[in-house]
Amino acid sequence: MHRLLFFTGRKCRKIEKIVLALNREGEMSTHQIIDLFSGKLGVTSQELGNILSKTGIFDKSGKHKAFRLTSNSLDHSYTICKWSINYSNLIRKYGSEDTEPRRGAALYRYRHVIDTTTNEINSLSTMVKRDNWDFIHKEIKGI
Repeated sequence: MHRLLFFTGRKCRKIEKIVLALNREGEMSTHQIIDLFSGKLGVTSQELGNILSKTGIFDKSGKHKAFRLTSNSLDHSYTICKWSINYSNLIRKYGSEDTEPRRGAALYRYRHVIDTTTNEINSLSTMVKRDNWDFIHKEIKGI
């Protein structure tokens, strides 16, 4: 079964970037996620923490121990959360059955197709290039 994911909202580009990275890697620490954002699409650690904890689509999947190098010793350690995707909440929040573009928006922008059996996420343009779109379009529409 396939579903369309349509990322909308104020933080949609940042959420999309995090979701795609976590889908590819499985789980990542907060430091690894913040390293994804460089250039124009920057994020502060406070903003990232709010996105990860308050959107409801990311779960804490463990902790990672990090060490801070100091001149005295390596005793200064702290824990960092590891994050993973809660796929059911992701589909509930960003899942869409609308396959038509909205108010002049490009059809492929911020749109992805998720295979709900394997949790594999692909961009819509990739699915169209693979000639799988007709089958998936019919499946989503229930034709």
